[in-house]
Amino acid sequence: MKEWILYLLIALLFSPLAALGVEHHIDTTWGGLSLSDAQNKSRLMQATFLYQAEYSPSTPLTFYSGLLFNAQTGSNNAEFIDEYIPKQTWAIHQAVMTYRPTSFLSFSLGALNQGQWQAPLLLGNQAFAGAQEELHIKNDYMDLNLFLQQSIPTNQTLLSRLDSSEDGTPSLLLGGLRLTNKSLLIQGMFFSFNELGSSVAHYSRFMGNSILGTTTSNSRFLYGHQGFHALVKTQFPIGQFMDLKTGWAFLHNNKTPDKRSDGYRIFVDFDFKGFGLGTEYFLNESDSAPSFYNLGTYGHNNVQGLIARLFGTINQMDYEFIIVRSQVIDQNVAQALYQSERTSFQFNISRRFVLP
Repeated sequence: MKEWILYLLIALLFSPLAALGVEHHIDTTWGGLSLSDAQNKSRLMQATFLYQAEYSPSTPLTFYSGLLFNAQTGSNNAEFIDEYIPKQTWAIHQAVMTYRPTSFLSFSLGALNQGQWQAPLLLGNQAFAGAQEELHIKNDYMDLNLFLQQSIPTNQTLLSRLDSSEDGTPSLLLGGLRLTNKSLLIQGMFFSFNELGSSVAHYSRFMGNSILGTTTSNSRFLYGHQGFHALVKTQFPIGQFMDLKTGWAFLHNNKTPDKRSDGYRIFVDFDFKGFGLGTEYFLNESDSAPSFYNLGTYGHNNVQGLIARLFGTINQMDYEFIIVRSQVIDQNVAQALYQSERTSFQFNISRRFVLP
């Protein structure tokens, strides 16, 4: 009963948007995290609310918006950085205006969510201010998408500590192609980071990157970050009750020497139409990408490990349990002083509410 009362209140609140033809929903997630290594011990509970909306005032123009609120409570004992300290944060998930002059061409401008690239060893789910151009070629058998993005990397959690105007404006250029059909995804793209600031470099040392300098004002990346990322995902039915999902990803930085430049992911999911089991092996060498921007679930850089997942759906609610076990790749580099074997356990329960 309480659920329906809450839904009614939300419906009344957003009903003026429905009158304008806005399609919108709220994704709610409840979960927890337990993480332990020699430098960090964190026990967190969190609730996340993601509001997303889509509005088309005219045929060629569409606005996409997403606002994220994350509330955490718990304990954190960290020796170097506060990546897992309990926080209450608002963040822009996306805020994009897309213009489609034709069915095969689109131009987007705004805060672009980087999770769209499915490249967690390179980029997490942050929204970067920028522009994106896409060419779409589609037929009955496949969808080919050519894309180019120019953006300004940022991070919501460290805005108060980012660099002074003496540092140049950071930038990210990426582009490539994506081919998809019902059972296959192939994506290849290049990337180039430029003018990443001293604060970003300083905090990246604690996440596995090779850094020159010792403070937030004089730290610099030892290597540049320019390279490519490739991703292949497949899905095949096995009988009537199971889908087999497999994939691999490869990340390479052209600006770094061997044994510091690459990242790999190999993953397999067994989806039994209601619940599933998955496993993944990952390796991300010390300087394959700026660790400040990639996904913390994998431990950032100079790490390798295994992930085990249990996932499914019960009564319109999705659940996921994740265990990650990782270890340091190279103990002889300077940044290994801030890293150690890590074990983490995470669970999430989520549900989507479509608003009227």
